[in-house]
Amino acid sequence: MKQIHALVVAEDADNPGDPLYRLECPGVTDDCRAYEDCVADADEVAALDRAADDGDDTPTAHGVEHRHIDGMWMAATDHCLYATHPLLPDCGEYLTTTPGRYEVTCHYIGDGDIELLLSPVHACPPSGSNTMPCCGKTILSAATTDRITIHPELVTCNRG
Repeated sequence: MKQIHALVVAEDADNPGDPLYRLECPGVTDDCRAYEDCVADADEVAALDRAADDGDDTPTAHGVEHRHIDGMWMAATDHCLYATHPLLPDCGEYLTTTPGRYEVTCHYIGDGDIELLLSPVHACPPSGSNTMPCCGKTILSAATTDRITIHPELVTCNRG
């Protein structure tokens, strides 16, 4: 299950009508960890490639865990990718401009892009049913801010 972050929307005192967006991370996990371009030399990159070829999804070089992301080797950090992402204001504005605190799930969708989804996200009912398997609610009884997905890994509803 994806970790829940909090999107905080506040009024900009200097520019009324222009909201400010901040994301609160409850603690960096592998779901939200930022990765930076690796500064490995050619021998280390070759070692990373060999480890990946042997089935290691998170090989280590120069003492740091790496992942192959968007076609390049990236080194793990202790920072939340989403909390400082340059697209955060755009993603926040897409969801809401109303001041408040909103629970969201964050997703890296590739090529440097992120997506924020208002929570909760429910599991889509199976064919022929209108009951969501995650919580037993019917689609019509869900709040209008709830979301439904066919992708089990995106389900954040934990009421079931």
